[in-house]
Amino acid sequence: MPKEADITYVFGHYKLIPLQRRLYSSDGAAVELTVKAFDLLVLLVSRAQDLVTKDEILNQVWPDVEIAESNITTTISMIRRALREDTEHAYIETVTKMGYRFVATVATEEHQSASEHVQRGIPRLSTPWIAVLVVLLAVGIYAGIRHHRAAVNRAPDALMSRAIRYETQGNDQLALDTLNELLKEQPDNDEARIKAAWLSHQDDRDDEASSYLRGLKIAGASGNLSAKMRGIQLKAEGIRLALAENNNEAINKFKTANDIDPTDINALIYQAEVASDNGYLDVANEALDKCLRMKPVNIECGYFRIQVLIYAGRFDDALKEYDRLTKADVGYPWFDEMAGYAELAKDDTETAKRDFLALNDASRRFNSTVHFRAAQDGLAAVDIYKGKLEAASAQLANALITSDSAYEQADYYIEMARIESLHGKPIKAQADLRKAAQLSDSPELAVELAKGFAMSGDYVDARHVLEEHQNDSPRLGSEYPAAAQFVEGLESIHEQHLQKGIDLLAGSAQENPNPLTTYYLALAEMQQKYWKRAVQHLDGIVNDRGTVVLDGVASLIPLSEYNLGVCLKATGKHPEADEHRALALRIWEDADPQLKMTMR
Repeated sequence: MPKEADITYVFGHYKLIPLQRRLYSSDGAAVELTVKAFDLLVLLVSRAQDLVTKDEILNQVWPDVEIAESNITTTISMIRRALREDTEHAYIETVTKMGYRFVATVATEEHQSASEHVQRGIPRLSTPWIAVLVVLLAVGIYAGIRHHRAAVNRAPDALMSRAIRYETQGNDQLALDTLNELLKEQPDNDEARIKAAWLSHQDDRDDEASSYLRGLKIAGASGNLSAKMRGIQLKAEGIRLALAENNNEAINKFKTANDIDPTDINALIYQAEVASDNGYLDVANEALDKCLRMKPVNIECGYFRIQVLIYAGRFDDALKEYDRLTKADVGYPWFDEMAGYAELAKDDTETAKRDFLALNDASRRFNSTVHFRAAQDGLAAVDIYKGKLEAASAQLANALITSDSAYEQADYYIEMARIESLHGKPIKAQADLRKAAQLSDSPELAVELAKGFAMSGDYVDARHVLEEHQNDSPRLGSEYPAAAQFVEGLESIHEQHLQKGIDLLAGSAQENPNPLTTYYLALAEMQQKYWKRAVQHLDGIVNDRGTVVLDGVASLIPLSEYNLGVCLKATGKHPEADEHRALALRIWEDADPQLKMTMR
């Protein structure tokens, strides 16, 4: 029987040639895959129709490298995208909680081995010629050994350079795959582990990030450490604290790492991201100023500078920074994502859509499901803002089917349910929330799941979810009591205990400020005819539109504008009321008919 390397596998519209490490489509075009995606595809295809367990995949595709199981699902998603499995899994079937099965029919083409070619193609040689060949062969072997040793010595540096190049393209998965290759060669490379841990954390793969950190050689070291090694140690401690949501302490660790080594740009990037994500915009700006002084076109510092400007409501400044960075031709597709949200916050939906489509084009170039999902999220935000719920749901569904991560899928179902509840579709919302509950029991998602059930009017399930995760409340910090108050507040309002509901929602907003809680608080105040207080809260949502488009439901902006008009009319301010209502109606000019009727 020929070895696997001597076989071409033919399935669907593709040919897979392990020996050449090539995948070709029926038109002869090469299909790009990462190293690990190719290895995993060969494993699945070679065992077509058989269940390949997750343990087998980890042992054969990632031997000697400790990684999280989520790496498998991400790699499967990349393969599916490469094979254009957009709507149905025609090639790879997921066997829940067990593994995967390649279900397409596979034919094989066997090839003549290299040894057969040699035996048939070389004539019989005389003894002198054999002696000459032996000498030449010895010289060649010696040169090959020297070349191999030099290549091995260069390999780690080359792999790190390649990982950084992928990172600058915005393709974190390729960067992680390359870092895993490097860690296979150098398990004690702490710099690679830190970078891999941070990339995993950025992609919400916190279990994987923790796994990288556990393998650090420097983690428990003490004594006289160099500035570089002490910096690595501090960054590791900072990432651990960020994973545990101890954000203030994490920021301090990253700041100390940069104080020890002022040239450590990564410490500044980590500090800026944690600070930006948690609303400490001044702290983030201080770190970003230092970073951009050292390297004016650093892609990550540039990205977070745009993000901070959006959070601060400085949309024109954010777009100026976008223009500056893109003119430098750094080719970082995530800049288009931030530009899209800045344009959306400015009410320029057409330009925002073009920016998100540019990100979608990058997903094709890099064969990246991460870029694709981010693009679909942005396009959905544009449609939600415009009141086109059906179109937005289709975009989110497109994103969902490209993910094999149960956590990520659950998050999408919660997001869809949140939108459905907000726009009068509680039954559909409850169905999506139950799908989310079946997919993941993550404590972080549990608080959002409970709030989602409450928004849909299912207070029993909302309380049940919170009770199930009561032991996780210390880990969740302020999010758990905020969610509990939100659920109880909405239930109190449903039972017509308006003042109690208002007090609870106000407490929830104070514990964990966010536009959605503020909106429900304003609606309760309108029921109680607290018009001025409702105006204050609705005006706050409109003025915080950067946070709304980045982290919330984009339709909160037109909804808040419309309700501002209602409140101002109730207080006798008719010209202002008409202005706000007219703006809301213009935004929803092409809204779904059912939604548009709610503004009449």
